[in-house]
Amino acid sequence: MLSYLFLTLALSAQAISQVNSRAVLREGKDVNAIEGEYIVVLHGNTSTETKEKHLNIVSQMSDGDETPTILHVYHIGSFKGYAVKTSKMLLETVQEMPEVKYIEQNQRVHLDCINQDGATWGLVRTSERKLDLNQPYQYLEDDGSDVDAYIIDTGIFVGHDEFNNNRARPGADFVGETCPSYQAGTEGCDGNGHGTHVAGTIVGNTYGIAKQGTAIAVKVLNSYGSGSWNDIIAGIDWVASAHQKSNKKSVANMSLGGATMESVNDAVDSAVTAGVVFCVSAGNDNYEACRKSPASAEKAITVGSTTDKDERSSFSNYGECVTIFAPGSLVTSAWIGSESATNTISGTSMAAPHAAGVAAKYLSRHPTASPDDVRNALVNSATENEIEGLPSDTVNKLLFMNCD
Repeated sequence: MLSYLFLTLALSAQAISQVNSRAVLREGKDVNAIEGEYIVVLHGNTSTETKEKHLNIVSQMSDGDETPTILHVYHIGSFKGYAVKTSKMLLETVQEMPEVKYIEQNQRVHLDCINQDGATWGLVRTSERKLDLNQPYQYLEDDGSDVDAYIIDTGIFVGHDEFNNNRARPGADFVGETCPSYQAGTEGCDGNGHGTHVAGTIVGNTYGIAKQGTAIAVKVLNSYGSGSWNDIIAGIDWVASAHQKSNKKSVANMSLGGATMESVNDAVDSAVTAGVVFCVSAGNDNYEACRKSPASAEKAITVGSTTDKDERSSFSNYGECVTIFAPGSLVTSAWIGSESATNTISGTSMAAPHAAGVAAKYLSRHPTASPDDVRNALVNSATENEIEGLPSDTVNKLLFMNCD
């Protein structure tokens, strides 16, 4: 700090003559604020020499752990300043420098909100605080961009119109059954429809939450919707490895379940630790979700189902292992049979992909977020105390994320 004091004395008379009051710091108050990044604006009559000396002083500061990083330098007529990444301690020193006019915390900026009129009720409910299904679904144009959504399920009909522009692709196939003729040659094809429906809810053009995401088929269930835990664990293993190779943000959806298996839960938790957000269905047994896997996995986002009247779906599991609730009754999405086929079905299988879609939205808006950050964001932003028919040991949180 002594070096700073001596350097300050060397500043030009012009800088010293500025109003010697502490510059105002305007901090961001919402989720768009970027921690540790600031825009420093200098007085308009600051000379080039003074500005250069100021930047030199700032770049040499140290709080013992880090030094500031100058991100940009601005000079647009009388607008002069710079963007800096620094600690709050060092920023206080910058505030005292006489040539500084004011400081603002850097914030994320998004495209304008898009309204999708006539969207399915589940999409609408995720972007409205109150139950009014006549409203549009609100989202940002780039929601889901640069995010991979791994669909651990029956496969995906990647040729469906919902996934044009190559936003669904084969990933891994642990079943190896013959594809339907109209899906011939597509590894990870879907002979059931369930996986295609799930993928459509996450990234579909019309029925999807995160419309710019990419769905990747991880086929672990056959055309009858059946499989085994050993293949499912292999699918989880493949997803964790693919995520680490891709250098992209990833969310995985598991709309499946069975009796509690420690090995399955451990595999899911390890994949989350590796960086993949896992959204899983709570189960359709109308009992404690803790009796199911992967619903009882500690690090998974376990999703129960609601109706279009904000009631717990009669089939939905509940209890301490449920993280959040999302629309799951009478959900319309993509299906198999033709490139435009749809189906309307119910289950916590339909609720989990709503949460996976919102997780993908969050990841595209907050690219440095960890799986824990995503889980906390979904829980903290959820609409509270709107769901009827919940036991006392079950969270009353309904999935929510609009354009803010």
